[in-house]
Amino acid sequence: MGRLIDDLLLLSVSDAGQWSIKKEMVELDTAILEAAEEMEEAAREHEMHIQVNLPEEEVSAVSGDGERIRQLLLILISNAVSYSGGKRISLSLYETKHQVCIKVEDDGVGIGKEEENRIFDRFYRADKSRKDKNHFGLGLSIAKEIMNLHGGMIELIKAEKGCTFLMHFPKKGWKSVSKREG
Repeated sequence: MGRLIDDLLLLSVSDAGQWSIKKEMVELDTAILEAAEEMEEAAREHEMHIQVNLPEEEVSAVSGDGERIRQLLLILISNAVSYSGGKRISLSLYETKHQVCIKVEDDGVGIGKEEENRIFDRFYRADKSRKDKNHFGLGLSIAKEIMNLHGGMIELIKAEKGCTFLMHFPKKGWKSVSKREG
């Protein structure tokens, strides 16, 4: 119940235009690794494996809120663990000419075509997930707000199997950091 109240307050602040983020340089590869590690036990309990794919070349850091980016990743991984019914969750980081992208995908049952347009709505939960009382249908709406605060966007990419969420961060405000070790 406490988490539900916190989520509702967060969305209320966002609606009022008063939700702000702390600006700091955030290394996205580190954020991805930390989120994967934090969710590893939950994934293992559901007989799932989290796979992380990071580029060999220089990685990018964003001027943003590291705690909110971590929250965003945890929402998506938690949803994949709780709802997908799959065996694998993959986290990837890559850059294009104008943006840096994080992709979270699973190999589970996916989201029905009739539900695709509603998944970012508050309190909406797909039929197959309504039995789970640990989720309230606010996670993806919070994820969308976090991306909006970072000047980016989140989208569901339809795949043959499972779900793929793609987060687009604009390169403005990004800078290159040293090559990853190892």
